[in-house]
Amino acid sequence: MRVILPDRPGSLGAVATALGATGADIHAVQIVQHTDNLAVDDFLVALPAGVLPDELISACHQLDEVEVLWISRTPAGSLVTDVEVLERMLAEPGRAVEVLVQAAPRLLYASWAMVVTTAGEVLAAGPSAPEPATAVLTAVGVPDEPSQVDLPGEWLPGWPETTVAVVPVPGEPDHLVLVGRPGGPNFFGSELARLRHLAGVVQPTVSTDRTRETSTL
Repeated sequence: MRVILPDRPGSLGAVATALGATGADIHAVQIVQHTDNLAVDDFLVALPAGVLPDELISACHQLDEVEVLWISRTPAGSLVTDVEVLERMLAEPGRAVEVLVQAAPRLLYASWAMVVTTAGEVLAAGPSAPEPATAVLTAVGVPDEPSQVDLPGEWLPGWPETTVAVVPVPGEPDHLVLVGRPGGPNFFGSELARLRHLAGVVQPTVSTDRTRETSTL
């Protein structure tokens, strides 16, 4: 769950206490961004049987200046860090592009990721990524800088409203990393910066076959 809270001593502890009062077990907390005297944090929690996500939201909203931005279900054992992904990419430079595509949805709590050329050639794509790539590029465009693009429902037939992070690969201006969140939420600037940093390790090699792999991270 992503929570916005005051950026002052005690606020994080108050949220943790409120979540604990519902029976939630906090597995991890990640600072996403600081802005305007506020902090945005991601909490990875496990809920006991009988506790609904709405109870977490209600507990947080009882605190002053605390707001739950979104909450979603994450598969058990899916936690992975930027450092882990970076190490894997550096250890397997020939597969860096596939490793990034596998890991990006888990790092950014998204649904799909792909790396494409501006000509519409797919270098790697996760199993849930939309296709054809040319239609995706037409929808998101080709920005010069890391950007977020909000696509309306039916931007591709059968696809809902989708928020897409579009990040040019540093040193490879004709290569783009795309990460999609159907239904949102927005990507923060810090998330785009993290994705750009990881994209800088990618050394894509164009293949004639579309790569769709199951994550082994």
